[in-house]
Amino acid sequence: MRTHAEKAAAFRALHDEPGTFIIPNPWDAGTARLLAGLGFKALATTSLGLANIHGRGYVSADEIIELDATIRRLQAFEQAGADVLYAPGLRTLDQIRTVVSSVGKPVNVVMTHADPSLTLEQLTEAGVKRISIGGSGSRFALNAFMSAAREMAEHGTFTFVGENPPWRELLDGFAKGRG
Repeated sequence: MRTHAEKAAAFRALHDEPGTFIIPNPWDAGTARLLAGLGFKALATTSLGLANIHGRGYVSADEIIELDATIRRLQAFEQAGADVLYAPGLRTLDQIRTVVSSVGKPVNVVMTHADPSLTLEQLTEAGVKRISIGGSGSRFALNAFMSAAREMAEHGTFTFVGENPPWRELLDGFAKGRG
């Protein structure tokens, strides 16, 4: 098993490789194992996912602030020695390009509020180094859960069970993610 220092060095090296990488946001050990089993090179936690696990529907929105304050904040982090600059709250490709061109360090864009039609290719062209989804995976999963619950409560039906993945697929995913 790799040491913490080796893992940190491998993570840092991802930021020196050419191109952009996606860093999804699991919210518990199970979702982390499933994502690792799919071959993602790195994972990042999500405070919203953690809040949802504890029955809270929100986390502080202090980090989501308007585009000029974001640039000033990221430039300050850059000057303080940050290796990667985290930019939540950006919505458009133009905003993303402006932020990326305003700093000299790799930028992580959070897709939670961004235009969902943006692609990995477009974000790479804009100079983004890392893409995360914040609490969006957790929210998506909870939306599916609530849809199933509404079907049971309002219609007394259970058609959603036909959309479940095979149990073996999940077990295999958990096993792959242990590596």
